[in-house]
Amino acid sequence: MREKEIKKQEVKENLADMAHKVEQDHEIQLARAELYKAAKYSIKLHDMLKTMSEQEGLDGWVSAKITKASDYLSTVYHHLDYQTKFENAQFEGQIKNPAPDMNKYGIHSTKMKGEPFKAYRHNKLIGEFDTIEELNKFLTDLVNKESSYKDQLHKKLSEKGAENKVTAKGINTTTKKGATHLGTSVAKIKI
Repeated sequence: MREKEIKKQEVKENLADMAHKVEQDHEIQLARAELYKAAKYSIKLHDMLKTMSEQEGLDGWVSAKITKASDYLSTVYHHLDYQTKFENAQFEGQIKNPAPDMNKYGIHSTKMKGEPFKAYRHNKLIGEFDTIEELNKFLTDLVNKESSYKDQLHKKLSEKGAENKVTAKGINTTTKKGATHLGTSVAKIKI
């Protein structure tokens, strides 16, 4: 009984993946068709306006629609132009995220047709799982474990810091002979 449910779930996931892919591919075709239609009508309107005189003029709403269409097309053009120019550029201090669905812990997961769920951390495989439930449990445990570890470490360090003082004596000091010394002198800390 459980096997049938798993197979149904896999089929639904595969269908969803395929539908998403088809939808993405279809978007570009639709956009190109709309642009072709807009270009065709633009040329026809341009030719019509050549024959009209300034005294005949245009209705206000007609001018507004032409302006709006032109503005929309230029906005899309500039957006895509900027995106393609700076797609691979990396600026100082910018971290390029190779996995857009990566969370703040550097973890992301994938599921390919016929393969198990895979969990990655900073693009290194950390586990493979047969079901989404197993994956979720693993990731929840991992994050909880790290959070509790960080809390314990912070607590221990703050306790130790209260016991031992750290001094910053000696930074950029100059001796009597004029030599400048960079560095710190630190009291002993026992951890």
